[in-house]
Amino acid sequence: MNKSNKLVFLNVTFICCMYIIIDVFLLNYQTDVDAISKSFYSKLVLSLIYFMGSKGDSFGDEKNKEHFALVFYFSLSLLCLWLPLINITLSSMAVSKYMSLVVLVGGGAGFLIFSSILKKLYENHYEKAEYIYRIEISMKVYLLFIILFSLSFLFLGEWLWNIKPFYEWETFVN
Repeated sequence: MNKSNKLVFLNVTFICCMYIIIDVFLLNYQTDVDAISKSFYSKLVLSLIYFMGSKGDSFGDEKNKEHFALVFYFSLSLLCLWLPLINITLSSMAVSKYMSLVVLVGGGAGFLIFSSILKKLYENHYEKAEYIYRIEISMKVYLLFIILFSLSFLFLGEWLWNIKPFYEWETFVN
């Protein structure tokens, strides 16, 4: 594994660890009614930091920007898949039709990850075309899954947004 791949791997691991720390150790979904909103905004800030890293000039060469862009796509995809899954798993919350749009955005970010992996394989003149073919098939299956998952929210949900702005949290109101 070269240095740039290690950098991407470390950043992806960091994002996954932050999600686990926020959800498991910092927030209590059973007692805090605003836990979903707090978790969403903290993860959104994390994604925005990686977005700024992918667009800013402070990281040096173009290759670093590409790696941070890949990590940003991952963080956005993870955020957009986490939010609908938490919406489904918490029974106290009504399923929102807006989650279908969130799933489509996250699916698009995931599709960008797949396409960048495929691009790297083509650039490296990967002799085993079987792997490239498998990734292309995986992309098509992934896209179909995202569309079906999004349609399920659209047909089964209600037009409401479950994420409260920070000024409506109970900790700020009381």
